[in-house]
Amino acid sequence: MGCNLGTGRVRDPGDLEPEYEPLHIPWTEDWYPPPCPPTSKKEDIFHIDDFKEIDEKAANCPVMHVQSYDALIEYLTEDCINDLQKLRSVFTWLGSQDVYGGNYGKTTSSDSPHGYMKLMQEGKGSYAALFALLCRAAGLPCVIVYGVSKGFDYDVGDRDIHHLRNCWNCVYVDGSWRIIHPLWTFKKVQGFDKGRWTKQKQSYVDSEKEKMTEGTEVSATDDFYFLVEPEIFIYMCRPSADMSAWQLLKTPWSWEAFVTAPYFRQRYFLYELTLTSLHRCILPAREGTVEIVFSAPEHSPMNFACELYFDQKASFEKIPKEIKLDRHVLVMTKQDKKIFFVRIPVAGIYRLRIYGGINRLFHLCDFRLDCDRPLKNCRPLPLFTPIGFGFTQKARDSGLDLPSEYSGVVRVESGNGRIFNFTMIRQMEIMTTVLHIKFASDFLKEYVTCKMKDLTVSVYVYIPETQIEEEYVLQIFTREAGTNDKYKNAVNYLIIIDKKQNSTRDPMEWRNRLNVREINGREHIADFEHIISTCDTTPEPETMENGSLVSIGASGRREILLLERDLKAALFRRNIDALDRALTAAHQSQHTTHLDYLIKQADEVREQLGRLRKYLHHVLEIKQPTLSELHNYKRPIDSIHATMRATYILLGENPTDLESWEFVQNLMRKVGKNSLIYRLMEFDVIQASKQQIEAVQALLDQFNEQTVTQASIVAGHFYVWCRDVVIESEISTTRNAFKRKEEN
Repeated sequence: MGCNLGTGRVRDPGDLEPEYEPLHIPWTEDWYPPPCPPTSKKEDIFHIDDFKEIDEKAANCPVMHVQSYDALIEYLTEDCINDLQKLRSVFTWLGSQDVYGGNYGKTTSSDSPHGYMKLMQEGKGSYAALFALLCRAAGLPCVIVYGVSKGFDYDVGDRDIHHLRNCWNCVYVDGSWRIIHPLWTFKKVQGFDKGRWTKQKQSYVDSEKEKMTEGTEVSATDDFYFLVEPEIFIYMCRPSADMSAWQLLKTPWSWEAFVTAPYFRQRYFLYELTLTSLHRCILPAREGTVEIVFSAPEHSPMNFACELYFDQKASFEKIPKEIKLDRHVLVMTKQDKKIFFVRIPVAGIYRLRIYGGINRLFHLCDFRLDCDRPLKNCRPLPLFTPIGFGFTQKARDSGLDLPSEYSGVVRVESGNGRIFNFTMIRQMEIMTTVLHIKFASDFLKEYVTCKMKDLTVSVYVYIPETQIEEEYVLQIFTREAGTNDKYKNAVNYLIIIDKKQNSTRDPMEWRNRLNVREINGREHIADFEHIISTCDTTPEPETMENGSLVSIGASGRREILLLERDLKAALFRRNIDALDRALTAAHQSQHTTHLDYLIKQADEVREQLGRLRKYLHHVLEIKQPTLSELHNYKRPIDSIHATMRATYILLGENPTDLESWEFVQNLMRKVGKNSLIYRLMEFDVIQASKQQIEAVQALLDQFNEQTVTQASIVAGHFYVWCRDVVIESEISTTRNAFKRKEEN
């Protein structure tokens, strides 16, 4: 937008406004409307492409107009037709000025835009005050809000931040008050660090200690802080106590809520992330572990990374040089969840910085981890991997889909194996490897085998029996078939081998019995009864000595098993009422993290069954006398015959028999449980085979809805039903929750 870029050393904290204001500009005017939350979202009123012409004109304003407010505002607003355009024009002009690099040698009065910018250059003025003067000159109500901010000089978890004073604006436009932070919009500070944190490098070398750096002030325009939503801005800035109404929230945040809130950066809010674990910036490391969980769009192409730092100044202990902190954070994807699981090797204070992005990684948020007692026998992960663990969009981009395991952590009982199944989106070549913290990968080659048939990939991992809990990493690499391209890491799994149980204990440890299967792969619901009965007699699991992701008592194990049994039974029956009951119980429990994949499956099946009911709406209104009109045709119109053939093909009738209209007539005359309407009510899309769907699609393609409806309104309802079922069937083939009958 014509913004001049410039850099300079930061004289004072560069994202804070100066405290000295010689002009004593009033923070508000008596006639302004009272503060209240905006009635609409930013996206409802502002689209940047609509303001291209306004931005271009404002950014290229001639210097001669800057000598008076009246001349400047007349130029900026002469073509504007509403207040939002005026506001944008003023905003863009201010952002295009090189305030601190300007030449003000001939300016003597401060009563002009040019004169006030001279005060700002001298450290006697603020962006917020100048913006207020400009808005007021344009007839726009604009308040200067004073408070504190979590800017670049803030360290996550700090409570004494009263010195981080700042100011910004609230502007009344389009019938609501909106927040704008001009300074943060036009100025950024890059590279500032207090030198407090120490990060261990990935290789076994001396630790890397951050040095104190003042940072560089960069001039640029960032529209994030233009009309920013109040519920987002409160994570970054809070007005002073006497101005709390200018938070523009229905329920203003207290000081305690502000200082303890997670430290989110602006990119966090741009990627549709939601923190679902403890909503605080300081997290206690109970037993030396911390788990941070976010929800994100399931098929998002985002990548994540993190850095774990140690506070050498505030901690009583030192980090040994041989410890690599990046090996102590497990980054895992599990459906729509992104999980960061930290194992802390030394008591002290840590900072976990999380990055995310698509093509580039950006700073998303920070957490402070306080650990009084480190994890007993804490061990590093066998692998530091930039793509993390679990099935992600990266795996799909690498040619794999429909995995048997979504979670990045898989527990296997010692002496047992595990099969990982995938479907290839296209023909790929597969390479696998198993890693351990101590053993060489060549030694572990015999522990993994990979078989491919058509587009199906099966990776079998078998680890010999062990008397201690061990961890291995399964890495799967892919490349396009028939090429010499380099193999790329598609997906990783952390395999935790549970130690061999004593003979007096249940030989099938409860965490591995959660996925009991028959030989044909279908869940055997009855087996859960025996497993549940053992929970009352099975000893409590030992304390998380090695950082296991699960530590639940017998009562918790029993509750999870009961919930999983009911969810799997409801999924097997595909009954809406049973699914509603099981889902309600699961959502009301405290074990949604353990059951998330089953809950997701149940939700999808519930939604599908609801859609199937909706498809039947018009068909169920057909009465038997009305249906009789169809089977009374002696020689039906081709479109009617084809539609009814398609309907009965989906219901399982022989397509050859249906070529006879007399055969179709006899079917339509049947009553009771053999009647057409009853059979439609009992129909489930997973009953339809691929061959049936293709046959129905071929019949439907001969006509369209309008043609069939003109021939018969009743036949038109059946045509629409068949079409909807075909579409639903195509959706079903892309999801693990729905399997065709020939695939079971």
